[in-house]
Amino acid sequence: MPFLMIWRKKKARRLITSIYGLSFKPSIFHTLHHNLRRSVPQFSNWNHCALPTPVFLRSLPYHDLNFSNTIAMQFAIIGAGISGLVTAKTLREYGASVLLFEKENQVGGVWADTRTYPGLTTQNSKRTYAFSDYPMPNHFDEWPTAEQMREYLNGYTDKNGLREFIRFNTAVDMAEPLPNGGWHLTVTDQSGTQEQFEVDYLISAAGTYSSPMLPQVPHQEAFTGKVYHTSTLPDWHTLKDKKVVVVGFGKSATDVADYLSRNATHPPTIVYRKPRWKVARRVNNKIHIEYFVISRFMAGMSPYPRQFRVERILHKLGIPKKNWRMVEKTFTKQFGLDKLGMVPQEPVESTLNCVTGLAPEGFYDQIAAGKLINKQGKIQTFLPNGVELSTGEAIEADVVIFGTGFTQELTYFPEDVVQRLEGRTGNYQLYRHTLPVEVPDLAFIGYTSSITSAYNAEISARWLAEHLFGYMPLPDQEGQRAQIQEMEAFFKKTVGISNKNTCISPVGFQFAEDMLREMGAKLIRTKNPVKEWLDRFQPLNYGNLREELRRKKPEPTHQPQWGRRQTEDVEA
Repeated sequence: MPFLMIWRKKKARRLITSIYGLSFKPSIFHTLHHNLRRSVPQFSNWNHCALPTPVFLRSLPYHDLNFSNTIAMQFAIIGAGISGLVTAKTLREYGASVLLFEKENQVGGVWADTRTYPGLTTQNSKRTYAFSDYPMPNHFDEWPTAEQMREYLNGYTDKNGLREFIRFNTAVDMAEPLPNGGWHLTVTDQSGTQEQFEVDYLISAAGTYSSPMLPQVPHQEAFTGKVYHTSTLPDWHTLKDKKVVVVGFGKSATDVADYLSRNATHPPTIVYRKPRWKVARRVNNKIHIEYFVISRFMAGMSPYPRQFRVERILHKLGIPKKNWRMVEKTFTKQFGLDKLGMVPQEPVESTLNCVTGLAPEGFYDQIAAGKLINKQGKIQTFLPNGVELSTGEAIEADVVIFGTGFTQELTYFPEDVVQRLEGRTGNYQLYRHTLPVEVPDLAFIGYTSSITSAYNAEISARWLAEHLFGYMPLPDQEGQRAQIQEMEAFFKKTVGISNKNTCISPVGFQFAEDMLREMGAKLIRTKNPVKEWLDRFQPLNYGNLREELRRKKPEPTHQPQWGRRQTEDVEA
């Protein structure tokens, strides 16, 4: 009987895998594994015929896998934050070999201690910001701190055995597509040593917060003080006796300004172009905010190209608009925005993007008490001892801190790849915000910023694995382009496009449901759909998603979408 026919039998496959994983020396085995996958078409075309990474070799450092001057492997992931970790864990469940490149010396991404500041907490509760199979510990705060997030992500890393597959202190300098598929990577570690890798498939999970955005303000060189971004702040004790101006009204800007108002000698000044809607952790100091912003029912208050019948009825009756007016009145009264002259002019539903967020506890009280000075305008120019605003007012300052967000850059791709990724509009052309239509063997996970970003990253990773390993076909390229154009038009019409179309607020739930439909998964996850829709979101409802999908579709049904590149045989 031909080997491939034997390999398709489950019992034979288990036997061969066990022998394959235990009976060969590493050097012989790597050569066999490499040559089979590269030179035998059946092994590169069909996942259930392809030899997985040997069990015996999975714990070996990847620098031992060198076939010549280049290290060959299956999947490379850029970034070891939330998205990179869940992607690596998911792919390994399908038998893939993975290697993550992380430029920091720790996991965590935006939660790394080099990128956080004192007082930083999540915008989600510990219930809704967790992975579906790894709830946060009971002793965590309701709104976990940055330190707790690092503890949580380190625990997730170790629980799933991912640490040995992460190359810390290693930056990807260049990722170049190979002529026949796959990618050539050039990376540099902290010692300056460069290495070359060839991979079948590349996943960018570096996130949308790539480079701090510092506005170009005239005469900054004349300023005798210090200028920082919120992600690069020095030790807080050095700011205690300084006169500080904070620029911006997003989460980091208001967090930093609020912290300084409670801990610094001089009241800080926060400067912003216009006030934005913010929400409290508890509505009227009683009801948890997540019943209003992280429930499936409230997600239906936002329009979407595909709606359930009940959502269509609600929109026809004008219920969402009445709901948003109630939200505005509630928070205007709760925060005292009228008295402070800080009522936003835009309707709240038009600002439900990735800028809207939680107000720090007592933030508006600090302004009312004069402990935090607020100024509407923008910095027109730096002065030797401060800044001058667009209103003409001069503010004395020793330190200016910009909380003005980040720019989205893909510095490790060649210019021609970036142009194909962005297309004519300058926004990422990604099917389901994951797959670039014009660039093969590449995916993006975590380019879906929203209040449900951790959940969206996990669903995206599962969706990608189902597709790559042959369990889920996708529309043709024209169908994918049509979906991309539809969603781009939708965001332009509603909340606007930000960060090159990587923000999917306020429709994170609907976005995930589109992926669940394509996977063939259930949209209603519990026996009580009414409670599920009205209750706060519960990631644990998706903890059995993998088992559910395999019960419905035990074997691949189409050709997997990776491992097709052809390379020369390597020497044994």
